Amino acid sequence: MNFFVLAMGFALAFVSSLILTPLVARFAKHNKWVDLPGGQRTVHIKATPRAGGIAVIFTFLIGIFFLMYSGAGLAMPLGATAHPFSWALLLGAITIALTGLYDDAYGLGFKKKFLFQLVVAYGMYLAGFRVVVPEISFLDSDPYLQAALGLPLTLLWYLGVMNAVNLVDGLDGLASGVSLISFCSLAAIFVLHGDVSLVPVAIAMAGALLGFLVFNFNPASIFLGDTGSLFLGFMVATYALQGTTHTHPVLAVVVMALCIGYPLVDTTLAFVRRFVKGESPFAPDKDHIHHRLVHRKRFSTKGSVVALYLIHGGMAVAAIGLSLVAPAWGLLLIIAAAGFVALILRWLGYLNVQRGIKLIKRRLSDEIGERVPRGSWSGDGAVRSVLEPVANAPKKLRPEKEDERELVMPSFD
Repeated sequence: MNFFVLAMGFALAFVSSLILTPLVARFAKHNKWVDLPGGQRTVHIKATPRAGGIAVIFTFLIGIFFLMYSGAGLAMPLGATAHPFSWALLLGAITIALTGLYDDAYGLGFKKKFLFQLVVAYGMYLAGFRVVVPEISFLDSDPYLQAALGLPLTLLWYLGVMNAVNLVDGLDGLASGVSLISFCSLAAIFVLHGDVSLVPVAIAMAGALLGFLVFNFNPASIFLGDTGSLFLGFMVATYALQGTTHTHPVLAVVVMALCIGYPLVDTTLAFVRRFVKGESPFAPDKDHIHHRLVHRKRFSTKGSVVALYLIHGGMAVAAIGLSLVAPAWGLLLIIAAAGFVALILRWLGYLNVQRGIKLIKRRLSDEIGERVPRGSWSGDGAVRSVLEPVANAPKKLRPEKEDERELVMPSFD
């Protein structure tokens, strides 16, 4: 491998990002593509241009095409076809980036955004970018059954990673820095397993993201926006599927998940939290891990981002170690990594079992109360069923004084 050409590709993407990012910021301001302070997820205090992902996408493409056609013989088998940069990958990346750009410019409901993500994920599955289900002895290694399992797993992988990167884009430099760590850790794992031909992708992406972070780190003068976060989620999900992460198929999936560890943990917590509260899983809130670091632990924005870099980096190091050990030792490493994450979540106040049980009971109680028909008795629902007829009764039938009112229990005949 020609390291000089790799360095040139990195430098080209980095310098291009330094030049293009301020131009994109001006363009976004001119078109009023800005994030205003005071939103349901935001913590910034001034209007900041979004859609910075445009700069990341173009500078990544500049770097990757230079490496592809530099004459150094660097093959990058990113697609199911013989071409190193397949049409399916380009089409998927363009579609998801345009989806994010439309959301940044005009706003796009989460249902429509989710639909586009689903279509892109299914298209990638058809093109050969998929989670491979290993032969399972007790299922008689049925290829049709493996395909039936592979489709939902692939869709879940793409949707999970894209939304995970999108949801952690809440502090200056967080999503872009975390994505950079993910790409670098995956590249290191691929090299350790002999997939050196995949390294140029991480090199070009590293140059593009580092140049962008100059303007995106706190205090940020531009945000990724959905254009960038969805594109990065799509690319890291695709990149993880292309190389060998472990010889054991189950551990291979665990290694991939650890490389994208912090965004996946935060998104899982968000979905569980909103489900328990009876809210939409896509409803924005200010209870993400980075919000708790800022509001509960009184970390500065920079301090919170650096802390999350370290946490995510620790999970990435665990992924690299896991990729090299035998399955028996791998289980111990997984337990250690899970314990490390659990301690951090406990410190942040997430793993409060008693509070979680109370929230679940409250939600079940509210749902039961809403379903109880009038005249029936079931806790709070019975009180409402008694009070409502009294409140809605004609004036002449109502008691004249507050202290003379009495509640008559409904008949069960």
